[in-house]
Amino acid sequence: PFAAIGAMPFGIGINLFGAQATEEAQQATSKEMVRDWQRKMRSEVRSIERGVRDIEKEEEKIAKQIKDMAKKNGDPKSIELLAKSLVRSRKAKARLYTSRSIMQSAVAELEGTAATMRLPPPPTQ
Repeated sequence: PFAAIGAMPFGIGINLFGAQATEEAQQATSKEMVRDWQRKMRSEVRSIERGVRDIEKEEEKIAKQIKDMAKKNGDPKSIELLAKSLVRSRKAKARLYTSRSIMQSAVAELEGTAATMRLPPPPTQ
């Protein structure tokens, strides 16, 4: 018979469970949570991109070292070690790209969820 859970009879309008129990307040806090998650994930994506750039700089240095050592008839074992580290860094870079794309798709999914939350509820009959 009462209009809402926690509402008092006779139209007093006191919410027994606090302001957070109202539907509007819960929707607002959930929107804030989604925005916060998006912000954190975008920040993490940027840090992954920084890591990729660092790896690329290191790859360039290693490739230059390999070329210099090959021109000077350097030790084949050390050239081989550098080449292996170059391959490992490329694999690491590929893994970072994969994790970045997964995070970006999660951010897009959160955006879709947030957009759905903004829709007004359907009219009741």
